[in-house]
Amino acid sequence: MSYLTDDPWPLIIIFSGLAIASAVIRHPRFRQASAVLVLAAVGVYALSELIVSSTEIIRLTTEEMLQEFKDENLDGIAAMISEESPKLIDTARRGLDLVAIDDDFHIRHIEVELISDTKAQVRIRANGNVTHRSRMMNQRISELWDTTWTRQEDQWKLTKATRLNPISAKPMGTFDSY
Repeated sequence: MSYLTDDPWPLIIIFSGLAIASAVIRHPRFRQASAVLVLAAVGVYALSELIVSSTEIIRLTTEEMLQEFKDENLDGIAAMISEESPKLIDTARRGLDLVAIDDDFHIRHIEVELISDTKAQVRIRANGNVTHRSRMMNQRISELWDTTWTRQEDQWKLTKATRLNPISAKPMGTFDSY
């Protein structure tokens, strides 16, 4: 079901293509099939809009967290971090003390793997400009993070974050390269 709700377009394109092919044949029986296939494509689209999967919620939460970093709202960031992981709030504070994230910084790719109904592994690739506070220098950076999210009280909360080298994907210190 999550495939249908996360990316319904392949199924919509297949149904639409078959509907067009059925309409081109111009046989009465195929016209009925064409109408049914168009309704199926519309139904798949409507269903995908109605159902919001855990994967979509995690992606939206990740985007919201990035916006909180851009807004330098530590309270907003802390609200998205699990109480079981207070060190992540300190890490976020250190990051905000080191750099200001420019508006063009954006998430390029989010890969979500649901481990269970309450736990997910999320790999985030992002890039853009940041301004180093101590040097007042602007630099374009690429980031890769491997994160763990846990569903707590109907919200997905960040419980673990590991910064990875964007090229080799090997763990590296949180802010070693700054």
